[in-house]
Amino acid sequence: MLFRGQELYAITDFVNRYTEELVRFVVGLSVVIRAFEDRYSKLHGGFLEALSRLLAQNVRIYAYPMTTADLKEAIQRISATDWEWDETDGWVSARQLRLAPPRGHLYAYVLDSNFLVPIQGA
Repeated sequence: MLFRGQELYAITDFVNRYTEELVRFVVGLSVVIRAFEDRYSKLHGGFLEALSRLLAQNVRIYAYPMTTADLKEAIQRISATDWEWDETDGWVSARQLRLAPPRGHLYAYVLDSNFLVPIQGA
């Protein structure tokens, strides 16, 4: 299925109404960054509630790498702050992306717990 929705947690709720299978999203790093930057004003618990809704139902997010140039453009377009990265041959993977604390601690947890799975290679 292909979704263009902005809030992955809402898409998770929708998909889980129709299947008991595992839910996997494949996204670019810009979607991951946007998810960590959004304030989620519609939810009382904001970002933490959105993250818990997204990951509570056996969801994994596979993030494909982006070129450094595309990543810089996406970050500028989103007006994201506090992101740093290392690159390999002009490419950046989810494992090479870092966010300043305190949200950076959550990013590291999601990554280390395999809720966010970096796709290797370009």
